[in-house]
Amino acid sequence: MYNFGNMTRIRPVSKRNQFAALRHLVGGGGKSLWIDAQAKSSREMFTSGVAGRNLLFWARRGREIQAVAMVVVSRGNVGFLYHSPPDASKVDRHELLAVVEHVSRLALEGGRSMVQSVLDENSGGNMPILEQAGFGELAELVYMQRKIENPGEARAEVPWSFRHFGQFTRQELVDVIRATYQGTLDCPRLCGVRRMEEVLASHQATGKFTPEWWLLASCGGLPAGCILVNRALHSSTAEIVYMGVVPEFRGRGLGFAMLDRVERLGRDAHIEAMRLAVDAKNTYAQGLYRRFGFDETHRRRCFAMFPERPE
Repeated sequence: MYNFGNMTRIRPVSKRNQFAALRHLVGGGGKSLWIDAQAKSSREMFTSGVAGRNLLFWARRGREIQAVAMVVVSRGNVGFLYHSPPDASKVDRHELLAVVEHVSRLALEGGRSMVQSVLDENSGGNMPILEQAGFGELAELVYMQRKIENPGEARAEVPWSFRHFGQFTRQELVDVIRATYQGTLDCPRLCGVRRMEEVLASHQATGKFTPEWWLLASCGGLPAGCILVNRALHSSTAEIVYMGVVPEFRGRGLGFAMLDRVERLGRDAHIEAMRLAVDAKNTYAQGLYRRFGFDETHRRRCFAMFPERPE
């Protein structure tokens, strides 16, 4: 527990006080039906998953809430940070900084591989808090979407052959993903941060795991790349959670062939659109997606804090 003089304390939020804390986390002390609805959604998120892994802390001066921060842990062992809006009138920025740093470091000490915060384009006021707490910018993410229409005649897939999840071993998939990381332009700082089992668990937990849309591509019997696609939970949309090509097969049309294959699978399953996120610095991949018909919808900035590594 942190103390500031004799007035302010940072401590975990009891179950009895969860809703009050989450209303502050969402609305910074404001009151509205929208804030109540968002607080209920946040409570569902906080109470989901493995018991004891999610963290909810607040800073109070007497009975007045000054700041709230929450870390929700994904199946991939990544903590996702949420906190009171720093520009709200009933939020103390100094204490918000303290509670954000406290809950983030506590999550890392508990064995999380990293803690992330993803900011919308209009959330610039959060950046100083994150940077002062020890977060660094991981990437600017470009979100793209393509409506699935009648794709016409199938494009030739020679020399590519495809197998879906269940037709290849987990180790084959791990080996291909590792190979695609070589020279990657998509969030290169993440390479080696997590164990591959955590990476796969994270991909499977995005949306609704759809094994028939997890494809491993080969050429002449050699692994060439993979594309992993899941259904969205609450819409008729498919999300490309990962796509990568082994270095020696890059520039040969495999990315286009994989996109074409999953689009056809999605159309047969009455999916209306595909979406994805790509690192803004990966202009090559963005060019591929645009040629395939994806359009940018919005951008977000991703910040991360990692465990301290011994010298």
